[in-house]
Amino acid sequence: MPDGRILTRASLGVAVVALALSAAGLARLLPAGGSALAAALLAGVAALLALAGARESGTGAESSRSAPAPSARAAFGPALDGAETLAVCTVDRRGRIGYWNAGAARLFGRSARDVEGALAAGIVVPADEEPAFRQELETVFSSGRAWPARRSTISDDWGRRVEAAVTVVPLLRYGKVVEAALVFLEIRAAGTGEKQARLLDATPAGLLALDGEGRIEAVNQRLAEWTGRRVLILEEMEITRADLFPPSLRGALATLASLRRRAGELPETIELDETLLDLDGVPRPVHVVATARPGGGADVVLLDGASRRQLLSEVETARSGLAEARRAAADAIESTTRELHRSAEEVADAVRRARDDRSGPVQRARAEVDLAETTREFLKRVEAARAKLRPTGPFVLLVEDNDENRELLAHMLRSRGAEVVTCGSGREALEAAARQRFSFVLLDLQMPEMDGYQVVRRLRALPGGGKVPVVALTALTSESVRQRCEAEGMSDFVTKPVTLARIRELVDRWGAPPPV
Repeated sequence: MPDGRILTRASLGVAVVALALSAAGLARLLPAGGSALAAALLAGVAALLALAGARESGTGAESSRSAPAPSARAAFGPALDGAETLAVCTVDRRGRIGYWNAGAARLFGRSARDVEGALAAGIVVPADEEPAFRQELETVFSSGRAWPARRSTISDDWGRRVEAAVTVVPLLRYGKVVEAALVFLEIRAAGTGEKQARLLDATPAGLLALDGEGRIEAVNQRLAEWTGRRVLILEEMEITRADLFPPSLRGALATLASLRRRAGELPETIELDETLLDLDGVPRPVHVVATARPGGGADVVLLDGASRRQLLSEVETARSGLAEARRAAADAIESTTRELHRSAEEVADAVRRARDDRSGPVQRARAEVDLAETTREFLKRVEAARAKLRPTGPFVLLVEDNDENRELLAHMLRSRGAEVVTCGSGREALEAAARQRFSFVLLDLQMPEMDGYQVVRRLRALPGGGKVPVVALTALTSESVRQRCEAEGMSDFVTKPVTLARIRELVDRWGAPPPV
């Protein structure tokens, strides 16, 4: 007979294959039914091997009961200790962690020293899955059989989230289950990598990913074309040695990627204006937006003039469509609400008349009370449904006739959490203000056909227009212009060029959700 340790390792290997088949089914790489059946058969084989390994270990133990039982680490062997693609840990019946391999350390972001002896709940098992996990664990210890693989969302200590398949395999010693091995395998959906690569290469922006050591993990084709280098040459290059980027940008990105912080402790996104040089020395001005990852690493977006205009145009089109759909839905709800109010009143009148003809005074009074309460509850529900369509944050009307300035200001406002409706003329602005209430209006003074002063006078004449704050936007800085804005009833004054800090002040001061 083979040694018990060999059988134990074989059982774990078969369980891993079963887990891989289950993960393939969950990720739709294989037909769900076929993969589930094959995984179930292999899980049964794993249980038989584990039992045989336990019996073989038990036979040897009968001759020497004083010999210590082989530990989980000894049973798994050194190869599994260092395996990073497969995360394995063991727990006892109470759910305390005993073994922790390198794959578990990588997946969960914690070392063996940090977790050994700690409860698995909250570390390898999400809090909301703890009851199901305890039930699985008890079943495995009672039956000696592996638990079928299931999908789980893993969150590490840094706040990163990973989809994985997990199974629970019994570990037997002297014929009894003494520990359970939790085996995790990350799920990769069919063709996801290739589809993502094609999508990222088609993006008009340059994209760059850095790992926690400051090495370039990936770049898209667009950035490779801008720099005149091949993708394979750029990847694995240290950012501090990538001379295609200016020294100031290299330093900033290396510092950002080296941060080791949790998701809630990361710094704000940094934005820089830099210039890239291709192999021929041709400069390309770019706007760089970089974000740190939880636990280390960074994601970087680089926008040149053309890509920035294209992206902002696509975003503005999508937002305009969303705003139009919101307005249409609000109009429909408004119309429906009026109809429901009228219908409810008509029903109440009809019921009241019927009660007057057929019932006595006590019954009529009771019926009226019940009817009034029902009607109020009905209208309350309608109003609650209507309120869901109202903006819950800053809702800004931006009026600027210059296309580039309008796009830039809209981007700055949205970066501060505001929802923005943009208009290129005073006429469009008045039409928008007549349809919807806004937190405030950012209004350019120098516009053709209808200047800002004319717009604010007509805006004040609209229903509710006298209360909406209006912020004047102009390149003129004279005191006479400021005084005229105050005389026209404008609430605030902003000079061009507008900084992001000034936008933040406007949103903080005037960005309360619009009144109903």
